[in-house]
Amino acid sequence: MIRSYVWWSGLDKDSESQAKVFLPCQEQASKPAVAPLHPQVWPNSTGLFIFEPEVTQMSFTMSLNTIKAQQAPFARNKLPV
Repeated sequence: MIRSYVWWSGLDKDSESQAKVFLPCQEQASKPAVAPLHPQVWPNSTGLFIFEPEVTQMSFTMSLNTIKAQQAPFARNKLPV
């Protein structure tokens, strides 16, 4: 985050050494955040999953456009979006 505001030679080394002696950083380092697990749910089927590749022509490949373009293929194959 600091690189967004300032820069100098040795910035990484200096910020790491400061974080090691800064009490709030030390307290948080011993208890990292735990992310919940999200198991993959597959449709009930005894057959094999065979998917044909799908190509979508797009003018702009920004993330929102890409997500919208992929919703239909996922829905057709009954996969979670």
